[in-house]
Amino acid sequence: MWLSETDTLTVPQHASWPRALLRRWAVRAGLLLAALAFAALWAYPLLGFLLSAWMPHVLQGDLRMTLAPLRQAAQGYALHALWNSLWVALLVGALALPLGAWLAWLRVRTDLPARGWIEAGVWLLLIFPDFFLASGWMLLAAPIGPLAHWPAALRVAQLLLGPAGIVITLALKTMPYVYLVTQGSLQNSSAALQEAARVHGLSRAWRLRLALAALLPALAAGFAIAYAESLRNFAVVATLGASSGFTMGTYA
Repeated sequence: MWLSETDTLTVPQHASWPRALLRRWAVRAGLLLAALAFAALWAYPLLGFLLSAWMPHVLQGDLRMTLAPLRQAAQGYALHALWNSLWVALLVGALALPLGAWLAWLRVRTDLPARGWIEAGVWLLLIFPDFFLASGWMLLAAPIGPLAHWPAALRVAQLLLGPAGIVITLALKTMPYVYLVTQGSLQNSSAALQEAARVHGLSRAWRLRLALAALLPALAAGFAIAYAESLRNFAVVATLGASSGFTMGTYA
């Protein structure tokens, strides 16, 4: 039978099911390949790294468990380095927190004419590599450096080639994180609460208490970031701690 130009050919509905089935299987195969790639490139190395604390040779196929690596980390040299990491990170957070919060307050809640330079300085500290700051201390403390003709200043600079310099450098390096978190919180909150407290005659201490209560989540987040960044830092510790023999978890 001949079909005219205006006639249409009706395809049975059941004729399209093989194509839908193939499409469904193609999607499943793609997801399976993506999962295998994820497991091979990310999950397997990470899991092997975590399990190596109990199975030192797990990546070589040896599944025997032992607590020897944990016992080694809990005594002697390794334990001393881990302890140094903990108290250094606490001091860094304690220094970076008030400094970053204070600079953020000056930037957002005051009308200082040069407050734009605060932002520039914070970003400069953030983008500079860690070892730049540490290398600056090394150059200042060098016996033939710029302080060679000022023995008193040179002795002070050489005191920074150790825990003190590490804490100060890491505090300066992590302060921008506290600043940015606090700045965002201040920008998203209204100053009306402080104005109302001032109008109602609350003391400066009470106004500060109200401000800290409102900023508590941001301050806690900033401290946590500074603490974590200090624990994972290697460049500053390796540069300033090598000459004094000071070790941390990342450089032991």
